[in-house]
Amino acid sequence: ISLSETILSSSGGNITLGGGLDPASGFAAPSPFAGISLDVATLSAGAGSISSRGKGLIASGLIETTTGNITITGGPGGSSTVTVSGTVQTTDGTINLTGSADLTGVFLDDGALIQATGSGNIVVEAPVVNLSVATILAAAGAITLTADEFAFTPDSSIAGSGTLLIQPLTASTTIGLGDASSGTLNLDTSELATIQNGFGSITIGSATGTGAVD
Repeated sequence: ISLSETILSSSGGNITLGGGLDPASGFAAPSPFAGISLDVATLSAGAGSISSRGKGLIASGLIETTTGNITITGGPGGSSTVTVSGTVQTTDGTINLTGSADLTGVFLDDGALIQATGSGNIVVEAPVVNLSVATILAAAGAITLTADEFAFTPDSSIAGSGTLLIQPLTASTTIGLGDASSGTLNLDTSELATIQNGFGSITIGSATGTGAVD
């Protein structure tokens, strides 16, 4: 599925992009690198929900709802599971970005903005999550980032006034915080600095985790 400089508006209905017999559960196959490519495209559903499922998914442009949920899921295959360089935003819905085990998992780069401007929540989950010149912002909702490895460039930002949870995908993953620390989930000083002041609470780790923390 390839949309270039296209505006797709549902006026409150749901938008579903996927593959197979049931696009709500199947993945669009890569052609040649990504199953779904949104090149400076706009998906707007208002109170409706947006679901996008591709074996490799590349999105620039704008994906937005008001109260509807946004679910972007990358299946195995393609040049990168989920790559976002545009804006994904909701007011009071939930944004879910999920990547599979191959390659980068979820890669937010080149000015990517993932934001919930009202009470909406943001959930990002993949084996590896990279933020490069990217912003994750939740005005009042919760932000949950789940991965065994994170990489945040210093010019990225994670901000909000609700709760922030950064946790490993695998319970046994070790955690390291600070420049001299060791751990698979490792956040050095510059990466920790991408977390902005203002959160009601910040939690790094999981209540069910078994890995050591350094």
